[in-house]
Amino acid sequence: MSYHWDHQNVKNLVNLADIYLQAGRKSRAEVMMEEAEKYEPQNRYSRHLKKLVAG
Repeated sequence: MSYHWDHQNVKNLVNLADIYLQAGRKSRAEVMMEEAEKYEPQNRYSRHLKKLVAG
């Protein structure tokens, strides 16, 4: 099965990362952010969350 990746998919991954981060699941949040960055490396929300995770 092939998936069409667009901005909405990336937005959903970033939202999931944010939820995982709020739930204290830092490692899972990092996985979601890495996946989002594969498709949209310059996504500002993903970069922001990554900075939060880093400290």
